[in-house]
Amino acid sequence: MLKFAKSGLLPPGDHAISLEELENFIGRGPGGGQSWDTSWRLQLLQEFKKRYQQLQAVGINEVYIDGSYATDKFHPNDMDVYFVVPRNIWRSGAEQALKDMDPEFWRFEPELGVDGKLGYPMAFRHHIEMYPVYLEHTPDHAECPEMVDPTIKFFRTDKYSHREKGIIKIQEVQA
Repeated sequence: MLKFAKSGLLPPGDHAISLEELENFIGRGPGGGQSWDTSWRLQLLQEFKKRYQQLQAVGINEVYIDGSYATDKFHPNDMDVYFVVPRNIWRSGAEQALKDMDPEFWRFEPELGVDGKLGYPMAFRHHIEMYPVYLEHTPDHAECPEMVDPTIKFFRTDKYSHREKGIIKIQEVQA
């Protein structure tokens, strides 16, 4: 189960949890006498579940959640997600298959939001931003440290304190 440190962050590392466990956890709140915007978090989770099913439909199962959603912040701005996919799978059909399922959501061409920030359209319309990371650019598979996708470190570093932090890893329930 997820347990936040005093800083409001998850301790460094991957915190594996099923979608059902995550939904139950959100319903209970962060603990320690704190509360959070449960209805907003559940709304974001419902959007994520839809997208997670689409990822699974194209064979992508390694998915991580971060951003303010993976903190004890009362009202997270959004949900930041990255998913791991072999480059050849992504380029030979997975990306297009996702776009075919929902061309409005699965757009990876950055645009400017009303606040002037650059981001994927999904972030502005659905408050969820999902990034592909090639399997070949993960720490376990990169040929050298320089090949590791910087997104991974970015997701695992607190933007305010610059300390290492944990993220949520969605764990499939074994039947």
